Amino acid sequence: MKKIILIYSLFFSFQIGFSQTSEEYFLKGYNESCKANPNYNIVIDYYNKAIELNPRNAGAYDNRGGAKYILGNYQEAVSDYNKAIELNPRNAATYYNRGGAKYDLGNYQEAIYDCNKAIELNPNFSDAKEMLKIAKSKLEEQARQDEYQREYQNRVRMEELEKSKNKEIITITVLAIFVLIVLILLYRKKKDKSIPVVSQNDNYHNSEPIKQSIPTMTKVSIPVPEVCPHCKSPNTKKLQVCDWCGSELV
Repeated sequence: MKKIILIYSLFFSFQIGFSQTSEEYFLKGYNESCKANPNYNIVIDYYNKAIELNPRNAGAYDNRGGAKYILGNYQEAVSDYNKAIELNPRNAATYYNRGGAKYDLGNYQEAIYDCNKAIELNPNFSDAKEMLKIAKSKLEEQARQDEYQREYQNRVRMEELEKSKNKEIITITVLAIFVLIVLILLYRKKKDKSIPVVSQNDNYHNSEPIKQSIPTMTKVSIPVPEVCPHCKSPNTKKLQVCDWCGSELV
């Protein structure tokens, strides 16, 4: 894709009119980039000169963006591609190049837009079609990952809330137990104060002796017969046993 960036931009560059000196620097930059082991910092310097001499050299912006892209400076490459598109919005290759840089930045939605634009300008642009498929696949994968990340974050938040609730419940329970213990102690203290304390000495000297109530026996007088019912002898002495026959009279 990196060679395609330069070739497409080179074709476009010759379509733009610029001074002879700017063209020379442009060609030096292009030739350096086509070497087996190009020095892309030198390539960028050549395109800088070409742009300095002709600020409307869209091809120089495009190819400088390609050199920055190869060095991994994707955001700077996008800036150069933006300027190239501003100068010539009809170049399909520049949209394709910018789409590649945005793809590597992870901006898959914007990369899809650039690929579609490149295909719109050049319906036979097979490389753009291929990158479009890859970008769509990456966008779908990114959407799944984002959804998984949101679910994971929600799950973590719910677990944190549950832990926080449990801590609150434990704190309230401990506080309630503490208050209950305090109330019980206060109640016992108040109850103990209401009962008078009597020492053993005070009880010995001050207490009156307990009077026990002893029941009295009531004497019942039983009448004694004057005559023995058995022998009919007189009981002049009022005895309970007859003197004559020995029978009990009561």
